Amino acid sequence: MATLTPISNETQLLIQSICASVIKGSWNNLLRPKFGSNDYHLITTTATVRQVLLQLSFYDQSPCLSWAFFKWIESSVPNYKHSLQSSWTMLYILTKHKHFKTAHVFLENIAFKDFLSTQSVLSSLVKIHDDPDVNSHVLSWLVIVYGKSKMTHEAIQVFEHMRVNGFRPHLHACTVLLNSLAKDRLTDTVWKIYKKMVKLGVVSNIHVYNVLLHACCKSGDVEKAEKVLSEMELKLRDANVLLNEMSERKIEPDNFTCNTLINAYCKIGDMRSALKVKDKMVGAGLKLDQFTYKALIHGFCKAKEIDKAKELLFGMMDAGFSPSYCTYSWLVDSYCKQQNEEAVIKLPDELVRRGLCVDVSVYRAIIRRFCKIEKIDCAQRVLGLMKDKGIFGDSVVYTSLAYGYWKVGKVNVTSDILDEMYKKRLMITLKIYRSFNASYASDSSILITNLNFKCLAVTFLSFEAITAYVDWATSKMIPSSILAGHYQSYSVTL
Repeated sequence: MATLTPISNETQLLIQSICASVIKGSWNNLLRPKFGSNDYHLITTTATVRQVLLQLSFYDQSPCLSWAFFKWIESSVPNYKHSLQSSWTMLYILTKHKHFKTAHVFLENIAFKDFLSTQSVLSSLVKIHDDPDVNSHVLSWLVIVYGKSKMTHEAIQVFEHMRVNGFRPHLHACTVLLNSLAKDRLTDTVWKIYKKMVKLGVVSNIHVYNVLLHACCKSGDVEKAEKVLSEMELKLRDANVLLNEMSERKIEPDNFTCNTLINAYCKIGDMRSALKVKDKMVGAGLKLDQFTYKALIHGFCKAKEIDKAKELLFGMMDAGFSPSYCTYSWLVDSYCKQQNEEAVIKLPDELVRRGLCVDVSVYRAIIRRFCKIEKIDCAQRVLGLMKDKGIFGDSVVYTSLAYGYWKVGKVNVTSDILDEMYKKRLMITLKIYRSFNASYASDSSILITNLNFKCLAVTFLSFEAITAYVDWATSKMIPSSILAGHYQSYSVTL
């Protein structure tokens, strides 16, 4: 219920007159001498406005008249701006009558002014109305607004005010706050807020557990020192406890939950634990997706268990997923480190024997990676096998070979490959050009400049592509005389 401040009889009569005019729709009456120019200060005091808003909301048990008066007075009375107390009363009325969408939008408009998140301001506002349910609604929305606006400190202040004053925050508000803290890598604060949330009686759901698991796994970095690695392992144990707790409470994990944990275990090389989570995932009736396969393949490649990684690749393709270039590159690199390039070259045939479809994408990924690590002879062998199967190379295959031969100093071969592309009318799109240019961004010699330009010239790329090339060449401090020559040769080519 709203708290009505004691008022004088004269003010009460004024409020009744204003309400009567609003109910009748006689808005112009409010600007006549009775209420108007000389008496603006009477109808625009915070106490009067609040009482009018509340009285109008009682009239038809609806916030419509109150909302209409609230908007009218600010637009019609010169130099009038609603006080925070008046706005809070309007927010209370909208929420009380379950006009949640309007209330939420309105709250977003006032949330960023007047130090709304400070304890003193919140305390004074909450005391205006003594309805715990409405206050919980509004303060929960405020946590959500601040959390989504990356104002984590303000969101925590509102959450703490709710906790101290016995208001139970909504589950969604807690999830948003925890997620905001997790993104900022404030893992300790995540757990503190989570424990306080539980004490307030908020029951966790799958989204809360996902955020907690994400925070646990994100808090460590396997590239850092052993100390950080140890801390990450501790957090992962906490995450496993959460997974077990979910099972006990019959909250079924989803793919995001399991993939987050699997990926974290793979990063620290704990493949046994990763497989256990995978088994739990299957036991819960979930299907492995491409993210599950990629994480496990990468993990086994790092652990030098390449045969297991290859079996997972077969399983991934058998499940209908297409491995990316990165997935193949992990296998190629791992086999090459063991000086077992032959296993990579035979991989397409092994896929065929297992009844899996092998198209140009498989050969493309293998050739591209071989070229990147300067195993050109191996790349050329794969190209020959591909042709024997009646599969024709595309722009990416030939561009990979061109760059690969250039990398090992065989510029003439590179030029021949580009000429062959021209004859085959294989176009190097701007996307392919930028991709390969990024791959070889560390090379800044004149040779790569000449090669880049020939790539552009033989493929009839747009003026935007030429501009992209010039920007790149300028960043590499290529002499302007060479660029001028390139423009001339480009015009001849066209």
